[in-house]
Formats: sequence, structure tokens, C-alpha cells
Amino acid sequence: MREAFEIVWAKAVWLQCADERPWLLVDVRKGGEEYGAFPISTKFYRSGGPYYIIDDKHPDFPTTGLKVQSYLFYESIIEIGDDEIRRSMGRLVGSLLADVKEASGL
Repeated sequence: MREAFEIVWAKAVWLQCADERPWLLVDVRKGGEEYGAFPISTKFYRSGGPYYIIDDKHPDFPTTGLKVQSYLFYESIIEIGDDEIRRSMGRLVGSLLADVKEASGL
């Protein structure tokens, strides 16, 4: 079972698009069959709602598994199924995790 604040690569719908992208798991549901998640993108989408910049220069960035600076969109938690997750990428830790929790209200 995956854990909260793990970053995964998944194919799930966000902004009417079902592209594969990174997602931050923020809530484990139904014993790991479903997760509440925030989408992550390397592109800024105005219609994506409030966001947090995951800066690739942050000292905790290497643990994310992301390759470049990315945007975490936290307007609402989106439900994704375990079957939509393709692979684990990394996780948020340390002050980066604390900053994301504060910005998103988690």
C-alpha cells in the first residue's frame, strides 16, 4: 500500500484531460484501493487553481523523483484508483513537505 505524500506517476483525469502525469498522494482511502491526490505538472495552468511551485533548487527536491521544477495544484483533492497508478516516483520530505502542507492547508 502506498503512503500519503508519496509522488506517483498515474493516468487520471484532471482539467478534462487523462494524460499520465505525477500526482501527490495526500490521503489513503479504502485500504489503499483509492487515494486522494493533487496533480503535478511542469506547465502552469491558470484554470488549475491555486498552486505551489516545487522548486528544483530546494534541498529536499531530489527525493521527489521529479526531474524539473513543477507546479502542484491543490484547489481540490482528486480521487484516483490504485489501478490508475503506474509507478512510484518519490516523496515529499522535510521542509518541502512542511511548506506544501502549509500552502495547501493540509
